[in-house]
Amino acid sequence: MNMCVTLDGKPAACLKSSGIAHATKSKIKLGVAGKDGWFDGVKVWNAVPVKR
Repeated sequence: MNMCVTLDGKPAACLKSSGIAHATKSKIKLGVAGKDGWFDGVKVWNAVPVKR
């Protein structure tokens, strides 16, 4: 399963991990290189892969 990030509507990064789609996963945690960070306008949803 992939998790992708966009910033200001532009692709920024993707992570591929089997743990993302784990059946009992109910939370996400956002980190900034081990330091504090502020996040605004965070949206999380299921997405359908785009064929390239």
